[in-house]
Amino acid sequence: MKKHKSLHETNIKPKTDRLSTEKQLQLLQTIIDNSLDIIQVFQSVRDQNNKIVDFIWIMNNKGGVAQNGDVIGSSLLSKNPGVIPSGIFDKMVSVVETGEPVQHEQYYHYEQFEGWFYQALVKSDDGLVMTSRDISKQKKAEQGMREQSHFINSITEMMPDVVSVVEFPSRNILYANRDTLTWIGFEVDEIQKMPFKDRIKLFHPEDIPAIQEFYERFHTLKDREENKVEYRIKDNNEQWARISLRGQVFARDKNNNPSQLLFVAQNITAQKNAEKEILSLKDEIAEHAEDKYRTLFNSIDEGFLIHEMVRDEEDRAVNFRLMEVNPAFTRQTGLGNDTVGKLATEFLPNLEKSWIDTYDRVARSGVAERVENYNQATQRWYNVHVSRVGHGNRQVAVLFDDITERKESERILQENQFQLKDLLKQRSEFIVVASHELKTPVTSIKAYAEIVQERLEEIGNLEDSVLLGKLNEQIDRLTILINNLLDITKIEQGKMPIHFEYLALDTILEERIQEIQRTTNHRIELIIEQPLQVKGDKQRIGQVITNLLSNAVKYSPKESLITVESNTGKNDVTISIADEGYGIPEKDLDKVFDKFFRVTTNNMDTFPGMGLGLYLAAQIVLEHGGRIWVESIEGKGSVFYFTLPLIN
Repeated sequence: MKKHKSLHETNIKPKTDRLSTEKQLQLLQTIIDNSLDIIQVFQSVRDQNNKIVDFIWIMNNKGGVAQNGDVIGSSLLSKNPGVIPSGIFDKMVSVVETGEPVQHEQYYHYEQFEGWFYQALVKSDDGLVMTSRDISKQKKAEQGMREQSHFINSITEMMPDVVSVVEFPSRNILYANRDTLTWIGFEVDEIQKMPFKDRIKLFHPEDIPAIQEFYERFHTLKDREENKVEYRIKDNNEQWARISLRGQVFARDKNNNPSQLLFVAQNITAQKNAEKEILSLKDEIAEHAEDKYRTLFNSIDEGFLIHEMVRDEEDRAVNFRLMEVNPAFTRQTGLGNDTVGKLATEFLPNLEKSWIDTYDRVARSGVAERVENYNQATQRWYNVHVSRVGHGNRQVAVLFDDITERKESERILQENQFQLKDLLKQRSEFIVVASHELKTPVTSIKAYAEIVQERLEEIGNLEDSVLLGKLNEQIDRLTILINNLLDITKIEQGKMPIHFEYLALDTILEERIQEIQRTTNHRIELIIEQPLQVKGDKQRIGQVITNLLSNAVKYSPKESLITVESNTGKNDVTISIADEGYGIPEKDLDKVFDKFFRVTTNNMDTFPGMGLGLYLAAQIVLEHGGRIWVESIEGKGSVFYFTLPLIN
């Protein structure tokens, strides 16, 4: 049998001019212990045919010890047998045998684990290095953001700037409007799927400290308080784009710590280039390079002017004098060229002192500043860049742009956000109260109706008994509607309880089919390959089956066939429910699992219902780590599918 070298023998060769093997291993252990990810190193175990049959732990960082305990030298399959049904073991074998690294997202629900993980597998000698990160919170947050994306898109699409919502502190993008970072050649989905550790590589190294400080400030930032940073980011053409980023706290967790951040970004590359070009001409201006300066000065869209500070006897700035202005200055302020040579207070009598203070501060320090400020005289908002002219401490160059429309859009967006949050909260509270208030009288009505129906049957009044039976059916529909509304509220609040236990899925299918069969003359056929063992909530999985069966009964002709079938895969089981009904138009297939959505073709919107059953079924399946989808041909019927992970 082939003898495989150990990690020590292969990777660390003792040399007199280097650290000892033991010191190198200690250094390596220290490095991986400081990683935020879980890092584990495995050695393969082969049988007499040189086939990999197991792995053993040979190195673990602190994150791995916290997760698995002291497992060095232990068998992977003895500690985590779930790696086989989950497919992780096969991926590990493939990496060792082929040398090809693997990166993937994995839902794992074996042993003490229950959640989503991002994993990277890289070959190392006759073993591999596994890097893992828990991304369960990110997955749940992504689901919540998808439900609100349509509303936010309708607002943000009208804005010229880029709006995004970022998870904090992980800094993963949860939402971005359509135009996100098209400035630098990336697609929206490409940026959203890119981890922050990869995005940070796009930033200019000199700007990273400012970006880190920008994020750190959110820990102490108050609600509605604004945070700002400017940085450079590399585009697809390896050129540096300049970005201005402003952010606020968008959501907080139960401990009142920021959990989501709202960003508004502007591409200021053209503006910065114009500023750079203008400021680079200052020396030429001093040497009377008038023609080039005037061409640029008069052609740019941004307003440009040069101020000279006016100070009192105690050297305090009290005013400033306009030395030069360009045509854009007049367009953006409504002030004429006759302002040149005048003191600011002559044509702006109520000028805010903050303008004078900012200009004077830059003139004295030589440190350029960018500010956004409101001017009462013109009743406009301006984005202003101020820099010192020459080596003195009196003149400043001011490049500005009118951002009043953007500020108004931001104000409307912020108002809509708070109104939406309040409305959603009020709606949820109303549904909870109303549903609970309705449950008691509906239960009483149901009980009285059944008593009256029994008495009518006893005295032989069958005609009225039938009417009472129909009343009972309507009461049952009302009860289902109330329960659905309560479930939706629990989902939105993240409070829908899921009680996992080991279940016989085939038994649940049979029970639910029998319940539906008693209420319809449709023919329901069940085809099961073998006993199906899954882990889940019996009531909730039963609710999914009932909702899909009821949907098939509702939208297919009487006495038609409904087929329920199971298909067992390697790691999960797929349940399909096929009907011979009216079918769903192709344009509606992506919407059928949306809340309150109902198909309107073929008069299907005349059937009773509120469009909640399929939405609830989808949410329950997702909570179990499964998938749900539909295939349909209009006029021939539909097939609804959902999957659940199998127990090995």
